[in-house]
Amino acid sequence: MPGSSPSPAKLVLDQAIRNRLNRSSLSIAKNARWWLAFVFMLALLPHCVSYVKHHPDERHYTDGAMLMNETGDYRTPMTPEGNVRLKKPILTYWIVASSYQLLGVSPFSSRIPFVLLGGLTVVLTYRCAKVLLRSTDLSLLATLLALSHPSIMIATPRSMPDIVLTCSIMISLLGFLSILLRPGIRPWRSTMFAYGGAGLAMAAKGLPGLLFLLVAMTIVFAFRRKRNLAWYQHAIGFTMCVAVGGSWFVVMYQLHGDFLFNDFVGDQVTKRVVRQWWRPITDLPLVVLVLVAGFLPWLRMLRTPMSNQWHSLRTDLKFANITNWNARQQGFALLTLWSGLYLVAASFVGRVNFRYQAPIAPMCCMIAAWQMGKIDPEKLFAWMQSVARWAYAALMITALAGVSVFYLQHADWMAMLVAWGTLSVLAVILTCRPHRVTWKRPALALSFSILSLMPAYALFHIGTDQAVDQKIVQALEDEAILDRPVLVVAKRAYASRLRVVSEGRLRVLWYEEMADVPSELFSQVAAVVTDGEYATDTGVPVIEIPNGYQVSAKGIIRSIRKGKLAAYLEQSKRMVCISITSPEHRTLMASQPTLPKRDQQ
Repeated sequence: MPGSSPSPAKLVLDQAIRNRLNRSSLSIAKNARWWLAFVFMLALLPHCVSYVKHHPDERHYTDGAMLMNETGDYRTPMTPEGNVRLKKPILTYWIVASSYQLLGVSPFSSRIPFVLLGGLTVVLTYRCAKVLLRSTDLSLLATLLALSHPSIMIATPRSMPDIVLTCSIMISLLGFLSILLRPGIRPWRSTMFAYGGAGLAMAAKGLPGLLFLLVAMTIVFAFRRKRNLAWYQHAIGFTMCVAVGGSWFVVMYQLHGDFLFNDFVGDQVTKRVVRQWWRPITDLPLVVLVLVAGFLPWLRMLRTPMSNQWHSLRTDLKFANITNWNARQQGFALLTLWSGLYLVAASFVGRVNFRYQAPIAPMCCMIAAWQMGKIDPEKLFAWMQSVARWAYAALMITALAGVSVFYLQHADWMAMLVAWGTLSVLAVILTCRPHRVTWKRPALALSFSILSLMPAYALFHIGTDQAVDQKIVQALEDEAILDRPVLVVAKRAYASRLRVVSEGRLRVLWYEEMADVPSELFSQVAAVVTDGEYATDTGVPVIEIPNGYQVSAKGIIRSIRKGKLAAYLEQSKRMVCISITSPEHRTLMASQPTLPKRDQQ
C-alpha cells in the first residue's frame, strides 16, 4: 500500500541482493587485471597465426634461435651466413629458442612468448599503479590506458626485444616503488624485483636497462629513509643485477675480445646516434608528439586536470620543496625522470615511431590515470561515452576495409577466421562483462574498441608480401622440393620468413641481387624464388604467385580521374616467381646465371 513500510522479509532480501552484487563487483575488481591481460593477448592472437605483419628485424632472432637449436651453441648469436652478431644481448634469442624447443618452429611459436610478456606487462601496470596510486579504480584505468596504447600494441606481437625490455623494466619498477612506498613489507621480494628486473632489462637490450637502473637508484638513495632497505640488501640486489645483466658480456668478451665492443657499442651508440648536431633539437618535439598521440582518444579527458595542476606542479618542483616530498611524490619523480631522460635519449636516435615509446608507455599511463582521477566522475563518464562512439566507428571502418582486402586478394581463410573470431569474442566480452560493474563500462568500451582494431589491422596486410610465404611453401611442397636447398633472391626478410613458415624444413640460400649469385650455385638448388623484379623467361618451369599490389595514393586518384583504375591495378600487380630447376633444366640455368631486371612500373 502507498506509504506503508516494506516488510522485514523484503528488507532482508534486498540486503542479500546488495551484498551479492557488492561481492561480485569486488571479485571482478580483484581479478580485473587478469581479465584485461587475457583480452589483450586475445586481440593480438591473429598476429601469431601467420606473418600478416612482419618487421624485418625479427629475422635476427628467429634465424639466430634456429641456429642455436641446430648447433647447440646457446652463447653466441649467429646469422644464417655464419657471422657472429653481438649487436643485441642474448635474452631475446633464448626466449625464441626455448619456444622452438617446446612448440616447434612456426610463426605462432616465434611470437606467442612475446604476447605472453605483453599480457604480463598489463598485469604489472596494474600492480605498479596499485602501489603508487593506492586506488583500485585508478589502477584499472591505468591498465586500460596501457593495453590500448599503440606502442605496447605494436611492440607486443613481434619477436624483438622491445616488449622484453618493457616487461623487465616494469618488474624492476614494481620493486623500486615497493621500496619507496611500502618499506618494511617483504623487503627481500622488493629487492629481487627491483634489481632482478633491471638485470633482465640489461640482458634484453643493454643500455636502456642500465639507464633505468641508474635513474631508479638515484631516486631511491636521494630520498633514502631509515625504514628503507639496509645497505647490505641493496648490495646483494646490485650484485644479482650485475650477474644477470652482465655475465653474457663477460663471456662474449672472453670469446670474441674487442669485437664485442665494436659490434655492441656500434649498434647502441656509434651507429645509432645521429651525426647532425641539430637533429636532436628538432626530433625531441616529434618524439614528445608521438608520445602524446598515443593518448589521442583520451586527450579531452586529460586536458582539464593537466591545465589545473600546472601551477601546483611548478610549485612542487621547486628545489626547496624536494626534501619535503612524500613517498608518492618520490614515486612520481621516478616515473617522470625516467620518462624524460628516455625521451631525450630517443631524440638522438634519428627515428621517431611508436615502437620506441614502449619502455615508458606504462609509466605515462599511470601518470595519465592519476590526472584523470581528478575529473568529476559524471563528466568523465560522459566524455568516455562520446569518444567510445568514435572508436566504434573506427573499428567498423577498419573491419570493412579488412574484408575488402580479403576478398580482393583471395587471402588465407585461417587468418580471416582467427581475426574475426577474435573480434566476436571481444564483442561478447564488451557487451556482457562490463554490465556487472557499471562505472567501468565507458572505459572498457573505449579501451576494447581501440584494442579491437588490432585483429582488423592484421587483415590489412593479408594481400602483401608478408602474407605470401605460406603460398610459396605450399608450392614447394607440391613440387616435392621442400626439404631441398632453395635459392631466394629478394629482400632478406623473405628468406627468414620462409624458414619459419616451413617449420625449419626449408634450407634457404639468400642473395640480394641475382648478379651476386655464383653460377655454380644454380646446379645445387632445387628452385629459385624471386620477388618478381627479374625476368622469368629462362626456359625452366615457373610458378607465379600473386603478391598484392604496388600502388600509391597519387596513382589511384589519377587513375580514377582518367577512368582507368582497373588498368592501373593490373599494371601494379606484384608476383613472386618460383623457378623450378629440375634436373633436365639445371644445365640451362647454369648457363644463364644473370637475369635482366624487369622494368619497374
